[in-house]
Amino acid sequence: SHRFSAVWANIRDFDSSDKNQSTFNELFLRIKENKQRYIGVKGSNLAHHAIIGYSTDYIDNKEVICIRDSNIVARDSGERCLNYLYIKDSEVYYQRKNSSVSKLYIFALTSDEDSRVKKYINARYNKCID
Repeated sequence: SHRFSAVWANIRDFDSSDKNQSTFNELFLRIKENKQRYIGVKGSNLAHHAIIGYSTDYIDNKEVICIRDSNIVARDSGERCLNYLYIKDSEVYYQRKNSSVSKLYIFALTSDEDSRVKKYINARYNKCID
């Protein structure tokens, strides 16, 4: 059977010296590019877990990343940003529907696809442009 092996994704935001802010910024960029990556998290009331950021929004005057969480099954099809991440004072928080906010101790953008996608782009460029 295939076992998922997550590696740290490349972060393009080198302007920020804050790792959480850089990772948060990278997530925003990837969502705007229609890329959904796994986010590895662990928090104050949350065990090691993988979630997916799928959209951005504003909630309570905060810019947030909307989250799909495999442990939470939406009872209606109209789910819209019921679970989300936000950053405050360089700390990342995860608000899950019907749960208290969890301060994240681990917040990492992971990807087993960055190297594969790079090879694909290079191969396509070489075949189509040359």
